[in-house]
Amino acid sequence: MELSGQVERITFRNEDNGYTVLRLRAENGELHAVVGTMPSAREGENLKLFGDFDLSAKFGRQFKANRYESVRPTSTEGIRSLLSSGFVDGIGPHLAEIIVGEFGEKTFDILDNHPDKLLDVKGIGKRKLPMIKASWQGHRHLTELTLFLQDFGVSAGMIAKIHKAYGDNAKMIIQTNPYALINDIWGVGFHKADAIAKHFGFDHDSPRRRRAGIFHTLSEASGEGHVMLPQED
Repeated sequence: MELSGQVERITFRNEDNGYTVLRLRAENGELHAVVGTMPSAREGENLKLFGDFDLSAKFGRQFKANRYESVRPTSTEGIRSLLSSGFVDGIGPHLAEIIVGEFGEKTFDILDNHPDKLLDVKGIGKRKLPMIKASWQGHRHLTELTLFLQDFGVSAGMIAKIHKAYGDNAKMIIQTNPYALINDIWGVGFHKADAIAKHFGFDHDSPRRRRAGIFHTLSEASGEGHVMLPQED
């Protein structure tokens, strides 16, 4: 089932695993309680959620999300609403009004690709600009990482672990050597890393793949109680 709307409030978040409880204003105006692992979700953000409604004896009717996508607003009103919500550190309702008034529908392009142009906006100086840039890029990197890894069946909780370990360079690190995930992130196995590696064109006989495969084989044997394996195996 699919549910879309705007995040009105984050009521709880576990920063270690990304588990989140939020209130979502659906497109039809209804307010829903939503639970799930959504590490990048922020107040004011538009989300597309995939999951099902569930009736909890303690908390009542909730939408349990097992996957989600961030949806950027395209209208100036939607952009203004997102920025006014406090989504970006250093930008409040008044400053959001000025920014959107200056750049209109090109606001996201400015934030993505030409953030220094924000210095032309009254109220943004050289001290505030770095805060805005860091906050926007942080949200952007986590959102991109989520969309990228969900295609490989990586859970939102695992994505939160990966982002916590690698930070904003996560996607670049994974593209360079997906097999690093096996040793760096508990719970990522050879088969998941191998699927990502194949997507990026790693050769079947790549030294990194062979090395990871050997360690995977030894680890599996160790879990079965073996303390060694013959070299030919």
